[in-house]
Amino acid sequence: PEGNFRILRECALLCIICPTASAAGVITEKLGGNLAATVTYVVMANVAATFLIPIVIPMIQPSQTLGFWAYVGHIALKVFPVLILPCLLAWLIRYTTHRLQRKLMRASRHSFYIWGVGLTLALLLATRALVQSRLGAGAIAGIVLVSVLACAVQFATGRRIGKEGTESLTAGQSLGQKNTGFLIWLGYNYLTPVTSVAGGLYAIWQNLFNSWELWRKSHS
Repeated sequence: PEGNFRILRECALLCIICPTASAAGVITEKLGGNLAATVTYVVMANVAATFLIPIVIPMIQPSQTLGFWAYVGHIALKVFPVLILPCLLAWLIRYTTHRLQRKLMRASRHSFYIWGVGLTLALLLATRALVQSRLGAGAIAGIVLVSVLACAVQFATGRRIGKEGTESLTAGQSLGQKNTGFLIWLGYNYLTPVTSVAGGLYAIWQNLFNSWELWRKSHS
């Protein structure tokens, strides 16, 4: 049915336009990639998404009440607390409080465990979105396929862009690891609400892939 095809198109769009997760830097560093390059890309991708998503979304789901700058404001409020504000605080601490900076640098290994907590919450969101969607088996199978293909293609494309070594790993994480909490919020609020299921499923696929990469590195 046309309704299901529309949902699948929206799911594919969300999986592609969603910006990179701030946690990408944690996994990149654990795998031996370039942390600085990943953080730079995360900031650039999220700032770009703040202005590009308000252009793309109305083309698919026109709104009678929200204009471009209203969309920008809503998205910026989601991006700023989890990305821009921490970066500003990090720069402030780096250049003004060297003792605190050294203490935080010594504790940086704990960021991996914070990522683990974030993963748990993402999986909870995925489960809730799927249970509440009340989709048929065919529609669920289609969303599963779209989300896993989007995940695989973006990780593979990033790896190919990076070509080899740490650059390949860094580019793969930068392009493939998405802010799935933001993806769920975006789908639920601005597109067909059931498309939020794609965000939850994408969280599962990307973290299964990351878990496999961490396992492979620990046994290499």
